[in-house]
Formats: sequence, C-alpha cells, structure tokens
Amino acid sequence: MKKASKILVCIILVIVLLIALFVGVCFASRKLGQKKDRKLLTERGYCNLVDAGDIELNVPIFGFDDPDHTVVCMGGSGDSTFAPAMNNLASYVHGKIRYAVIERPGYGLSDVGKQDMTVEYVVECSRKALESAGIEAPYILLAHSLGGVYAEYWFNKYPDEVEGVLLLDTVFPGDKTKSVPADGSEKLLGAYETLGFRRMFDKDESMPMLAKMLPEAYQDTAKKLTYYDPLNRSLTSEAALIEQNLETVDSITQETDIPKVYLSTDALDINIYNAALQFDFDAMGTELTDEILEQRFEEYTSERDLDFFNARSLYLSKLGSVRESNLPSSHFIHLQYPDDVAIELEMLIEEIDGN
Repeated sequence: MKKASKILVCIILVIVLLIALFVGVCFASRKLGQKKDRKLLTERGYCNLVDAGDIELNVPIFGFDDPDHTVVCMGGSGDSTFAPAMNNLASYVHGKIRYAVIERPGYGLSDVGKQDMTVEYVVECSRKALESAGIEAPYILLAHSLGGVYAEYWFNKYPDEVEGVLLLDTVFPGDKTKSVPADGSEKLLGAYETLGFRRMFDKDESMPMLAKMLPEAYQDTAKKLTYYDPLNRSLTSEAALIEQNLETVDSITQETDIPKVYLSTDALDINIYNAALQFDFDAMGTELTDEILEQRFEEYTSERDLDFFNARSLYLSKLGSVRESNLPSSHFIHLQYPDDVAIELEMLIEEIDGN
C-alpha cells in the first residue's frame, strides 16, 4: 500500500513538473517573440519608447524633423494599429508635417499603466511623453473614436498647447457609448496571453481586422503591434471608465477659438451604408448578405436617433470654432478614405495658418 502511494506521489510530482516546464517554455517563447517583434518594429521606425512619468509610452514619429505643424494622433479603443494607419495617412497629406502617434498605456509597445485609465492619467502621461520625445507645443490633435475623449479633455484643459483639432467620429459627452465592466473573463484571457499560450498555439493567427483594412505594406507591422500585448489591465480599465471619463470631459468643456473639425461618418441611406459595411465585412472575410445588411442598417439607424444627433450638436456647440463635416463611411474612416481625411486635415491647417 505504501509503495503504491509513493508511486502515485511520484507520478503527480512528475506531472506537476512537466506542467511547470511547459508553462515556462511558453512564457519564455512569449518573451523571445516580443523581443524579436520589438527589434523588427524598431527597424521599421515604430518603436520610440520615452519616459511618461511612472511608465514608458511608445511614441512613433513620422514626417519632417523641422515641421510647420506637429499632429499628435490618438487611436480608438483597443486599436494598436494607429501608428501604421497614420503613417499611411501621412502619404496623402501635403506640407511639412510631423506626426507623433501616442500609444496609450497598454497599447502596442507601451508599458501597461500603473494607475487606472482615467482621462487625467492618460493625458498627463501623453503630455510627459511628448516632452520626453522633444516635441514642443502647440500641436494639432487628431483623434479617432474613443481617442476623442482624451483629445477633448486635452484641448479643454490645456488650450494653449493646441492649435487645431480633427476629431474622426469620436465619442462625446451625451452619446450612447457605455462603459464595459470587467466580468472576470478578461483575467483568463490575460493569463492565456501573459503565460505565452497564444504565441505557442496561435502561431498562424489570422490578420487582425484593422490590419487588413490597411495597404499590404503596413499589414504585418499592424499585426505585430496588435498582438504584442493585446490583453492587459490598462485596456480593461479604459473600457470600464468610459462614462466616467466622458463626464469629466463634460465638466470642463469650454468655448475656445481653437479651430476644430468634427468629421462624422453618418450613412443614413441603406445603399450608402452598404458600401461602408462592405468595407468592414471585407476586412473580416465575411459575406454581407441582404438579410444581414437590413438587420445591421436597422440597428445602425436606431442608434443614430434624434437624441444622438441632438447630444452631438449640443456638445459641439459648446466648443466654439468648430466645423462639422460628414463623410458616410465605415467607423474606421481613416482606413477607408485616408485621402478624404487628408483633405480635411489640410483644410484645417489652412485655417490655422489663416489662408
């Protein structure tokens, strides 16, 4: 009996050791993979880690060293492809422009934040990162989707640092964007990523949706940035604080003479919406049937009801010196129509320059 017990204990110990060894190999594989990816991204010009206070943020910089204007770019929720997207956009814009893309805590190559992702924390980290990168104000702020909450706080809190604003279908106080409370699943997904299981088992991950929306030359870079550290507490915290951050923005909103452009993507005709939705579905590799189109269009128009448009108009009316423009498109307007977004940016620069 004792001999059988000893054998069982030995078997259990061997199994535990094998599991520990396997986890260690997966974790080491993740670290080596990240090191390899960072080296490649550095060679491509997408790694520029700078001091942002209690962490380091990645601030890729493109364009001219002696620019007439600096555009500070902030992407949407969970979007680590914004740097290659802005590099692509830059190819459509005329003039001596420098682009500084801020990867927020937990995004791309940036460190995970040591604090909750309040709008105050993110903006202060961003300002410190620009200072560390040697980029002086004033800037033009360019933001997409959830990135707008940080741009809106920034130009309201520090108007002297901002000479112009381009908001690409951004969230705003009073809209229907809701916080996403943590439900525990993100911890399991985070462990799956942190321990290296994704890199071990998902070596042939399909190209991320947003990466597929980019020209082929940028897709591999976007993929590596997306999968570098995709599941972490900063992203979870950001999702949980959306409504709180929008309330903070609303509390400090003021009228200024800073030139601003709000570029919406409203596609309220089903035929126009079809083209916008097809762009998304092509990137997902999914067939867009008539049934799906009708269902999605009904959902889309129900979200953009009178309350939504009134809330947006009310917020924009509080800002002063804002021009509203609409380009019916996918929510990812800078990916579907980078040439048109470039024109809007050029028009904003002309307004700043007084031309």
